[in-house]
Amino acid sequence: MTERKTKAFKIGNDEFIAQELTVSQVQQILDGETGQIDMVDLLFPDRIPAEAVALSLGITRKELADKDYPPSVLEKILTEVELVNPIFAGLIQRLATIGRAAMMKSAGRQPG
Repeated sequence: MTERKTKAFKIGNDEFIAQELTVSQVQQILDGETGQIDMVDLLFPDRIPAEAVALSLGITRKELADKDYPPSVLEKILTEVELVNPIFAGLIQRLATIGRAAMMKSAGRQPG
């Protein structure tokens, strides 16, 4: 098995190891197999989705939600996970930009 990038970090008393996502994990996220959007996705729309954070940390989204972290702490967790997943994080930012542009273009065509 090929080595993936990892990064250990600590939030309060909680210790995490973020791992680089595999191509199949990225595909799973992009295919929307879970079909769920949660508060992390709504708070940070241009950042990697909660599903990616959970997969990278080897926990479930419920386990992440059950920690009840404030947004400022979630932002730190997102940053740590993005550090080992820069290609995926860049993809999400590009998709968000394309999505906003498409929405604006569509909205401009609507009778108003």
